[in-house]
Amino acid sequence: MKQDKLERPTAMTFGDFSDVAQYYSERPEYSSRMVECLLSYVDCQRESFRFADIGAGTGNLTRMLLRRGLSGFAIEPNAAMRSEGERQLRHDARIQWKPGTADDPMLPDHSVDWVVNSGSFDWATPSIALPRYHRMLRPGGRLTVIWDLRDLRHDPIERAIEDLIYGMVPNLTRAYVRVEQLMSELDRIIVSTGHFTDVVYMEAAHRERMDLTRYMRVWRAVHDIPSQVSAQRWHQVLKAIESAASSYGVRDVVYRSRSWTAVRSDS
Repeated sequence: MKQDKLERPTAMTFGDFSDVAQYYSERPEYSSRMVECLLSYVDCQRESFRFADIGAGTGNLTRMLLRRGLSGFAIEPNAAMRSEGERQLRHDARIQWKPGTADDPMLPDHSVDWVVNSGSFDWATPSIALPRYHRMLRPGGRLTVIWDLRDLRHDPIERAIEDLIYGMVPNLTRAYVRVEQLMSELDRIIVSTGHFTDVVYMEAAHRERMDLTRYMRVWRAVHDIPSQVSAQRWHQVLKAIESAASSYGVRDVVYRSRSWTAVRSDS
């Protein structure tokens, strides 16, 4: 039987996260153990310490840093995502939301001590982004590139659901595959321009308990599938995921946070 081609028009435009902004905060936070290790490593206890969360989305990492007493900037290019983050954190004066991209966060030189690219470095052009991060950082500053992905190797249920999706849309290109390919070269990429050195890698598995309602809202925050298929096919995929997941009830979904932290080169 001949495989169906991906339908057009697609449910949303690739690169435009406006339609998923309302669901994005349902995604799990990063591993708290990893965040604690990172905060210790970047020496965040100084009174003047400031961070920049690049690709902040609706503020999942930003909220973790605010809870630990930090102040800084949340940089997010998508207006709907930024608006949702601002709404959720509207009472916290320690964070300033700003438009900006992974390549150009549009912050002044020497304005922060820690640049954290939270799940958006695959949208960056390293030859452009790394020099700009270097200029934003104060001497001795750190850059961290971090992702949090489902751990398909250690979560057989999620692996089965991923296989289900590929069975429905055989020609699908998944964003996490592109990210994993990038991660395999990230040590080399971060030091490639000479602006950063001494890369330290950390990873930590963590589990996120979800009922079916929360689980499906996390899937509705997915951007890469509906940007490749029609709205009708995306609805069918969601229904198939819900049907498969409904038999498991409340369960722990396995995630793995991975981070690469480098020192600003002052030479």
